[in-house]
Order: sequence, then structure tokens, then C-alpha cells
Amino acid sequence: MKLPPLNLAQILEGFREHSAAVLDLTDEFSDLHDDTAQSPALVAEAMARLVDVLQRIERDHSDRCGDLPFREPTRNDTLDVSELGEYGISLLAEMSAHATQLGLDDDARELQSLCFPMAVWIGRHGGEIRNLGQVVNAIAESAKQLHEPAELEHLSRCITEVIDAVAPKFRQDPDNPDPGRPWRALLISHGNIATRSYSPHLMEQAFELVVHYLPGDARSFFLEGMGQMDALDYPQHVRAVMQRFADQWCDRKTLH
Repeated sequence: MKLPPLNLAQILEGFREHSAAVLDLTDEFSDLHDDTAQSPALVAEAMARLVDVLQRIERDHSDRCGDLPFREPTRNDTLDVSELGEYGISLLAEMSAHATQLGLDDDARELQSLCFPMAVWIGRHGGEIRNLGQVVNAIAESAKQLHEPAELEHLSRCITEVIDAVAPKFRQDPDNPDPGRPWRALLISHGNIATRSYSPHLMEQAFELVVHYLPGDARSFFLEGMGQMDALDYPQHVRAVMQRFADQWCDRKTLH
């Protein structure tokens, strides 16, 4: 499995491909058909219209700015991208839920995975990511399917873009006592993926985010990381980075 597509046309193509069976089944069996606002057919129509709107946002920027670097978005731009992107993630999650209910587990996973590239798009266009739980689930699914360090390095870089775009309400970590909160899961997952990429630079970036935002988790994170170094036979340059952070955050006698 490769990373999910990172442009809107491919996101829509993937959505259509993996929602086709859902639509076929709801057409074939009347007892599965739902004429409410949450029906698969209406979700599919809404996604097509949304992607058209998002593509117009891209074209509008291109027409105004040409080859210039992306301009600083205005408040209205940010609101539009954030709200539309949040809506897109919710549509992907709805169709994934429909697929799960119909026993189409592979399609459900693929639809869920598209929440990640939608989040990357939001971040690249100046928006805030507000539906973080769905995005974290999509990242976790992608990470399970990737094994090559180069693929994991690309994934890690994209996750950094997502982290940078996360809405302030998550960064403030109001649900700190909950170990399953999406903000914590995102940062821990990012640290693990950066480690699997074998990139010292990406590891350092990810680890600094862990110690900055999750100081209460740092010791256990690095202790577990040191345990994985031998268990999975990581190369020496990866071990060196993990050892350095572990020495800072753990009792030395527990590391050797």
C-alpha cells in the first residue's frame, strides 16, 4: 500500500472507487436504502460538490498569486478552508461507516484513510484541522500498511504538516487525563513513525514535540522506544537518537 493521494482529484477518485460498492448495495436492497440526509447516495453527491468548491479555492489562489509563494490567508479564507475541510472529513467518515455496516471492510478502511490527505490539504491551504479523531485513525491505518523507510519518511513529513494545522483547542490539551485523546495519539504515533523511517532529523523533530506537549508521557515513550531498539534490530544511527533522548528523560539504570 502506498500513501493515500494528496490532491483533490485523486481524493475524489478514491472516494468514488471505494463508495461504489456501498451505493450498489443500497440500490440493490431496498431495506438498506436510506432517503435521509445521511444516505450513501446523498453523501456521494455532497462529496462531489464539495471537491468542486475546494478546487475553485485552489484555482482562485492560482489566478491571484500565479507562481508566487502561497500568501498568508485572511481570516475569511481560513474559516472557509477549515469549515469546508471539516465537512469533507465528516463525509468521508460517514461513507466509511456505511461501508462498515454493509460488511465492506476493505472499502471502509480505504475511505477512512482518505481523511488523512484531506487534512493535509486543509493545512496546506491555511486552514485548521478540527475533526482530529478521524484524521488520527486514518494515519494509524496508513502506518500499519507501510514498511519501507522512504514511505514512512514521507508519511512523517505529511504528519508534521497536519500537526502544524491542528486547531488550538486540541493543542491546549483540555482532555489531558484521557490517554486516548486524539492529540496525544497523534504525537505518539508521529514519534513511532519517525523512528520507523530511520531518519534522525525526523526523529528529533517528532521527539521534541512529544517532550514539549506531552512531558508526562516522555519517560514511558522513550523507555518503550529503547526496548524496541533491540527487539526490532534498529540500525545504530537510529539507536543513537533514541538513546540521547532516553538519557535525558529516563533513569540511566533502567536503560542498560
